[in-house]
Amino acid sequence: VPALKKLGFMLQNGKGENQDFAKAFDYFEMAAQKGDAESCRIAGLCLLNGQGRPRDPVRAIPLLQQAAEKQDMIAMESLGDCYLEGKGVPKHFVMASGWFDKAVQLGSTAAKRKLGWMIGQGLGSPQRRDNEIDILKAAADTGDVAAQLKVGRRLLKVEGHVKEAMGWFEKAAARGNADAQVEVAKILLHNDAEGLQSDKVATAKRLLSAAAENGSEEACFHLGWLYSREPGRGKLALGWMTKAADLGVPDAMFSVGCNLQHGKGVDVNKARAAEYFRGAIEGGHSLSNLALASLVFEGMNVGITIEKASSMVKDVEETARQLSSGGDLDARRLLALGYLHGDKYIRNEKEGLQLLESAANDGCAISCRILSEMYTKGEKVEKDLRKAVDYDGMAEMLQL
Repeated sequence: VPALKKLGFMLQNGKGENQDFAKAFDYFEMAAQKGDAESCRIAGLCLLNGQGRPRDPVRAIPLLQQAAEKQDMIAMESLGDCYLEGKGVPKHFVMASGWFDKAVQLGSTAAKRKLGWMIGQGLGSPQRRDNEIDILKAAADTGDVAAQLKVGRRLLKVEGHVKEAMGWFEKAAARGNADAQVEVAKILLHNDAEGLQSDKVATAKRLLSAAAENGSEEACFHLGWLYSREPGRGKLALGWMTKAADLGVPDAMFSVGCNLQHGKGVDVNKARAAEYFRGAIEGGHSLSNLALASLVFEGMNVGITIEKASSMVKDVEETARQLSSGGDLDARRLLALGYLHGDKYIRNEKEGLQLLESAANDGCAISCRILSEMYTKGEKVEKDLRKAVDYDGMAEMLQL
């Protein structure tokens, strides 16, 4: 075998008349037939690339597999390429990632970059690897935007790595990746201690606007959230939130539904509100169950009985309690309405009133308006016009 390989290399690497790829292939093929891994790989690559023989990827595959099974790193990487591109075999991303993974374990940096690219694109085996971030970084270092985004997201889940994650997001954002632009904006907003007029917020708005123009529904949602916290920007906020809702963001559907139900920045339209709540429920938004139930408690016909609405409240009661305790005013308000208006299995008027007043005092404009109406009509409480006026004034101050 060594003599056959030596002759093959001499003919393959010779100059002028001494170079003969066809004869070189003959010697490598003979050595391969005797089980030599390197010769199997070289003969396979010759067939794959059309060197010394007409290009024949189908015939190349068994030779490369023989070499790979004997731990030939280059053959493993080449098989990964074949399965990735469909050369000599049908495209098979799981097989491709498997061969690249084996080559990486033997130290192939080229296979690491390719595997990182595949992970970044969501191709191949979904199995998580212990060295996945390292693999992704190899692809990210080449400028692969998808890999840069995934590296950032992986690092963001590791405590103390926000700054490093931000660096990768910024690289991808600079290349126009909308998802990365949103990630940078979210980090800026989360770490902003200077209020909504800070330079960080201005940068976040610019990035979110660019991402929204590229069709990012998440960017639309965050723009709506940002503008909703600025005085006099209610209509602009609702416009962005509606775009996000129409693109299928459950949180945005819930927000727009609440606005339509209570006339916040838009004319009251409870039928449309119900449509948005139903869409949000389909998207897994728990509080929208409470919101749809609240329409039933208001007497609107949405095809749900009081008993069914009460059951919907009961189903998400624990989730709503946790959100309420964490400061979610919508959760507090909607849970309160369930307790105030639900059937006997869920009704708890005393706690409902306490929750509603707590939400109002913490800045929930809708809760203020509901309490104003309750004290005006004497519904569930003793009639008290002074309290009604006070809560109405609070609602006005909170821009409802």
